Amino acid sequence: MSDELRRRAYGPPLSEADAAQAQHELRLLADRDRMPDPLPPASAPAAASVPLRGKLLLAAACLGAAALATGTVLAPAPSLAVFAAEQPGVPQWPGAPAGDDDIRWLGTLGPWEVFGLITTGGNVCVTAFANGASGGGSCTSQQSFGRQGLVLHTGTLQVRWGPVGGAQLDDSRR
Repeated sequence: MSDELRRRAYGPPLSEADAAQAQHELRLLADRDRMPDPLPPASAPAAASVPLRGKLLLAAACLGAAALATGTVLAPAPSLAVFAAEQPGVPQWPGAPAGDDDIRWLGTLGPWEVFGLITTGGNVCVTAFANGASGGGSCTSQQSFGRQGLVLHTGTLQVRWGPVGGAQLDDSRR
C-alpha cells in the first residue's frame, strides 16, 4: 500500500470525494491480498504408456463381451415358448375352442396349416391340416421333445419342430 494512498484515505482530506475514493481503493487492495494465489495453469496429464500386451488383452476382453451379448440375443428360444403368448389373427385349428392355451399355429406351407399342441397328458404334438382335412400328427413326451424335437411326414409335407426355434416346413416332393 502506498503512503500517498494512506494519506488520502486517513489524513486530512483534500475533498470528501478524494477520501472516499482512496478508502475504496484500499478496500480493493485488502480484498485482493486476502484472496488465495491463482492456480497455476493446468497442463495436460502425461499420457500413460500402455504396453501392446495390455492393449491386446483389452481388445480381446471387449470382443469377448460383444460375442457374449450378441450370442445371448441371437440364441434361439425354446420351441415350447410359443405357448407363452397368445396368437391373435392366426389360423385356428379345426375344432379347437377359441383361445385354447394348449394349441398354437406354427406355420403355413401351400394348403397346409401346421399346429403344435400339448395334450392333457403332457405330450407335445405337431399336426397338419390341408383344407380342413387332417394330414396326421406326431407326438412325443416333453422330455424327448426337449432333447430331439418332433418330425411329421405327410405325402407332400415334412415338418421339423423343436427343441429350439420355430417349426421348419418343407415341401417333401422336392
